Amino acid sequence: MMQGVRFFLSLLLALGMPAAVLASHFIPMERAFLQIPDSSSKVVQKDFSEGKRKMHFLGGRTRMGSPALVVVRKGHFLEQDSALWQDIRPNDANRHITYSIEQLKDTDTGRFFYSVTPGLSHSDCLFETMLIGYDKEGKKIQEFINSKNFYAPHGVDIDSIMTHRGNLYLAKYDFGGFQDGTVYRLIWNPEKDWFGFEQVSPGEARS
Repeated sequence: MMQGVRFFLSLLLALGMPAAVLASHFIPMERAFLQIPDSSSKVVQKDFSEGKRKMHFLGGRTRMGSPALVVVRKGHFLEQDSALWQDIRPNDANRHITYSIEQLKDTDTGRFFYSVTPGLSHSDCLFETMLIGYDKEGKKIQEFINSKNFYAPHGVDIDSIMTHRGNLYLAKYDFGGFQDGTVYRLIWNPEKDWFGFEQVSPGEARS
């Protein structure tokens, strides 16, 4: 039995597939939409539970009027110096921005991640998508993935992080043209605390 396990692991290494791939099974947990208020005096908030810990998202506007989404340690601050992570959209200060936030869980390690996608309210126009989460120690927020750093040869209208059969994917595609899009499988390595990736056929994420 032990020889069979060793052979299987050796085969994975020979094929260039890290064993950590097999130890990740991602499922969607909860999704929320935060529409950024028009006034800098208003704040919207969404808390996600991670057991004994919470992830506090706050949406509002900076003093300059730019839409912003931040993650804070406590759920009632909207100051840059208290932010664990932030996304600010200075070029879209006069637009109605809504953030889509989806909590994802790796059921094998218990780690939580968040797909964060800003877009125009009441529109199909979306900006890049990001994947964030606490680090190993649960003290800092890491931005593991930002779709603007991934190449798509055909140009895209939509960036999306999705799960399919336990795998996690980043898809970049045109409206109604998923089959012609560019899809990356995101490969979680819990030991290195980061995501690798490989480009795959779009059909792999929808088959």
